[in-house]
Amino acid sequence: MKAVDLYAIRLDIGSMLHLGMCDGERTDEAPRWFVQIMLEDGDEPDAEPIQIGHMQFLMVDEAMVGRVFDSLDALDGHASRHAEVILALADDAEAPVEMPFGPYLIVESVQLDEPYRGRGLGTYLTGMAIKMIGPGCDIVTVYPFPLDTQRDEDGVAVEPATSEAMAAIGRSWERLGFRPYRLGVYVLDRRYATFEKSLSELPKRL
Repeated sequence: MKAVDLYAIRLDIGSMLHLGMCDGERTDEAPRWFVQIMLEDGDEPDAEPIQIGHMQFLMVDEAMVGRVFDSLDALDGHASRHAEVILALADDAEAPVEMPFGPYLIVESVQLDEPYRGRGLGTYLTGMAIKMIGPGCDIVTVYPFPLDTQRDEDGVAVEPATSEAMAAIGRSWERLGFRPYRLGVYVLDRRYATFEKSLSELPKRL
């Protein structure tokens, strides 16, 4: 991993919602959040920062988004997988979350340029993005997949990841407090102290 000063990293965050999908109070589309991971040059204050990665999230609030499953299912199979898990959580007395739970956040994708991978930088930055975007979200879900997976122009993996790679990426999410649940999806309950404690410990490993 290339050495990087955390003070030189900036997260630029924005969101998108099609107003044509809204009726003023509710929407048929979950708002999408985009995060650009920017690296600033501390030695050159006037230099333009460079982008070294990006993330994408979906925020789902059932008080705002009507027909949640249909809304996510209309996006892609990846989003509908998360919808199935959320529905299962609500009916599972042994789920690794407290009941009831409110709005939730879906981690759609995390990409970090190859020189900056390793030692948990991507995990830490994702945790910080979750903290900034979803302070009101009780639950966060993610379908872990290795960052170095080769994908086609549609973002689909060209080859399946090895079991070793999947195990390694799963462990990285567990360091943030995520727990494996079902359909390959990991779940985090932000109301537990594990998340904040784990997030504060991660920079020490970088």
